[in-house]
Amino acid sequence: MKSSLILFLSLLFLAGCASTQYSAYVGNQVWLTSKDAVADQRFATPVYWSWPERPYLVMGSIGLANPQKKWKRGDTAESARLARSKGGDALIVLEGDETGVGQNAVPAMKPFPTGSTSALVIRWKSSSEVDEESHRVDGLRAYLKRSYPALGLGSKNDLWEMSVEYVAWLGLDINSQPGAGKVEEVLSSLITASPDTSKRLFKGTLRAKATSTRPTETIVYGIATVTRTGDDVTIVSDPGKISFKFHGLTGDGQLRGQFNFSSGATAFTGKAEGVMSPGKILLKSDGLAAGKPIEGIFTFLQ
Repeated sequence: MKSSLILFLSLLFLAGCASTQYSAYVGNQVWLTSKDAVADQRFATPVYWSWPERPYLVMGSIGLANPQKKWKRGDTAESARLARSKGGDALIVLEGDETGVGQNAVPAMKPFPTGSTSALVIRWKSSSEVDEESHRVDGLRAYLKRSYPALGLGSKNDLWEMSVEYVAWLGLDINSQPGAGKVEEVLSSLITASPDTSKRLFKGTLRAKATSTRPTETIVYGIATVTRTGDDVTIVSDPGKISFKFHGLTGDGQLRGQFNFSSGATAFTGKAEGVMSPGKILLKSDGLAAGKPIEGIFTFLQ
């Protein structure tokens, strides 16, 4: 009886600890980074609630055994310990609808379950891996500078960086032929001869104004057509995963008008204002998405 009780208690203990499940990942290693990322250092490995600031590779995913369960601190602590035992350097906790992170945000995430019970175990890329990739990217930029001098890539670091981020967001590796070809396609499309109509690469940050202290934002990219007739300005996204339209007026470099945005299940309409210059447009809009306040900040580069 005593040995049976001990066995039962042991199995109960193991079952209680098995609240997380680890799955190894083999696939596309194109992932986003964020310059403003902050890691939670209270656990066995650093835990990110948004995309990290450094280049990394995904080793696997961790999901809660109960898919209906909400992610709590105990689950985070257990997952961080599991990530460390697998050789991971950090953990990215993805909170589905709360952060807007899902299969539509990063193509490489399609093998992973979406929702509020997913996390990625990552390792940082070594300095030699980063240097090798950087060397190839520098070579591509040098080629594009020679081939398309009108782009001014020698001085437009922000345009170059956004184009690289955009291609990664599409799920393409810039170090591959398809990725390098897409960068060239995107940048060359921005060269226009019309003074009234231009193509611009854009990056949008959507922030949900929630009471949660965790970051709740989604990053989107695309290409838009800007048309100006006198003081009248229209900005329309090219066909793709992101759809938006701005129409308003400009005066003394200031922009004011109406903004409509949609991407997957996220859609909102609101007033927008910003600034407009020959090479850069900034727009900020506030609205409601699914009844919740949301802020959109968009940068358009040429």
